[in-house]
Formats: sequence, structure tokens, C-alpha cells
Amino acid sequence: LLPALVLPDGGIASRAPVDALALADLLIFTAGAPEALGNRAPPVFADTLARLAPALRGLMLGDGQIGAWHGGAVIGADALDRLSRKAATGTEIRRGGRWSGYHRLSAGRSVVVIDAGPPPSARLSNSGHAGTLAFEMSDGPDRLITNCGGVRGLEAPLAPALASGLSTTAAHSTLVIADTNSTRIRDDGTLAAGVEEVTLALRSSVEGQLIETSHNGYAKRFGMLVRRRLFLTADGTELAGEDLIEAAPAGLLRRRAERNFDVRFHLGPGVSATPTADGMGALLKTPSGRIWAFKVRLESGAGRLAIEPSVWVDGAGSIQRTQQLVVSGGTQKMAADVHWS
Repeated sequence: LLPALVLPDGGIASRAPVDALALADLLIFTAGAPEALGNRAPPVFADTLARLAPALRGLMLGDGQIGAWHGGAVIGADALDRLSRKAATGTEIRRGGRWSGYHRLSAGRSVVVIDAGPPPSARLSNSGHAGTLAFEMSDGPDRLITNCGGVRGLEAPLAPALASGLSTTAAHSTLVIADTNSTRIRDDGTLAAGVEEVTLALRSSVEGQLIETSHNGYAKRFGMLVRRRLFLTADGTELAGEDLIEAAPAGLLRRRAERNFDVRFHLGPGVSATPTADGMGALLKTPSGRIWAFKVRLESGAGRLAIEPSVWVDGAGSIQRTQQLVVSGGTQKMAADVHWS
């Protein structure tokens, strides 16, 4: 059972970090029983825990917390510190892997975590999120870009409308076409058809770290593919991104139409945004007082940048009012290209 639950790189089959943490706690507790009787726990317990802990720590941002991925609530720093003390590999950090679907870029004060894997199937999870290619980013202890939150692991339930909204593509820092989820969400919260394939390429150089990824969640419905490139400079002071829409192979959809799209960047708690004079940028001030300059450029077609309200649900279930940057535009000839940094 454990090899089916825990993937070779330490990821969890449900893709929800809260499930990985719960399993790690269970392994620690269960392994203590035979040791209390003077026996040794089966080696598979320690081997599994040795893979789980570094994979979990690889999802941490600079505040020591793990974001809300695939239905789970934010995991606080205290829980990860406890795991670090009890697991032999507790201080190691895994940068990601093709099985887990999560990948980490880090340099200087900056940490970026991206969901570059298909969402879990309904048989593995009843609360997955339609947030493929979403990312979170921190500057030191401050969350700069985040997703809106999750519900599993909270002490008290959220309002049903909010809980269901958190699983949508729009509640994640990623691209949305025609205000439609990249993977369909059923009324019971499970995921249906949508993203089936995610491609990934990673490169590192003296200049920085690059991740290129794509998904086919909109291919059968709209005849479009989505690509995202993220490049973090070697000193961590700049994250350059590109979000592309391109036509899928013609055989997938005979009747095609142009579509509107939005690229959303949900800002972390306490981060304020002030628009620049040209309307295509914003100055972001973190709770620590540091300033980041956000800039956007659309290769073709008209577009706009708006600053809109958002929310972030923390690990205690508190709903915090935040802001989001929304880059909006429309496709031309079934394509669009958004550059931002």
C-alpha cells in the first residue's frame, strides 16, 4: 500500500501536501509502537518517511509554510518543524520531480513553487483543484504571489460557496481561458475531464533557472494549448514569465472561436499594489517594506492590467482580504503571448 501512496520522488498520489503530512505523522506514530516493545519497525516505514519529508520541505516558501494545493489548507511552519525533528531526512529539501508534479526554483531571498503536474483523478482525491501551472512566490518571509487557499485540514468548515470557489482555476495564480476551469469540477467537488497531459523541461545556467511547461486542459473544448515559462535570475531579484496560448492540432476541434483570457496573480497577505502611470505595471510593497516592480507586455492584441480584490485563507481558516493583478486580453488567430516580470 505505501508504494502506491508515496511516489518515487516522495510526492503523494493525491497530490495534496496535507495528505503527505498526515501519512508522515502516522508513520512516525506507528513506528514507535514496536520500538516501545523492544522491536524494530519495518524498514519500509523509515524508507517512506525519508522520501516524504524532503518532498514536503521542497514545497515550503520563505515563511516556512506550504501553500494550499489540491484541496488541502495551508500547512504551518510548526508542523514542518515537528516533522524535521522526527525524520532522519527532515532538513533536506527536494526541488521536485516528475512524479510529484511540483517544482521549486530558489535564489537569493526568492522561492518559487509551481504545480506542473496533472490534477489527481477522482479515484485518488475528492477535493482536487483545477490549478494546473499555478505558482506561488515568496521574498524572504513574505508571500508575494499565492493561491487563494484550501479547506481540508481546517478546524472549522468554510462557507460552501467559498470552499467550492477555492478549487477553481481563477482562485490560482495561473492563466484562465474564457473564465472556464482548466479541468471540470463536478457538483460534488471531484474533478472530471480537462488536463490530461503536462509537459515539462528544466534548465539551469549561471544566469538562473528556467522551467518550461504546458497543459492541454482547454484543447478539446476550445482547441487551445497553454504554455508557461518561468525564469528566476541567479540572484533571485527578478522572475520573468511568459504565458502563451496556441492552437491545438486541428483534428481536436473543427469549429474554433477566439476567446478572452485572464492571467491572475493573487498577492500574498499584506502585499499592496499601486498601478504605474502607463497602466501596464504595478508597484508591489511587501509587509517587510520591500518593493517589487511588476511589468506586463502583450505581444499581439490589446490588453489591460487591473488590480482587483482577492482573498487568502490561512492555515487557521482565517479569511484575509488581499489583492490580485489580472492581465486580460483576447486571442488572435487562436493565439496569445503575454510577457511579464
